[in-house]
Amino acid sequence: GNSTGPHLHFEVRTGPSYGSDVDPIAYLRQHGVSV
Repeated sequence: GNSTGPHLHFEVRTGPSYGSDVDPIAYLRQHGVSV
C-alpha cells in the first residue's frame, strides 16, 4: 500500500532463497529476545 511517512520493513530470512522469510517476532523470541 501507500505510505505517508517513515516506516520500516523488518523481516528475517533463514536462507538465501525466496520463501525463506519467517515471522520476526517468533524468530526473535526463539532466540531469547524479549519483545
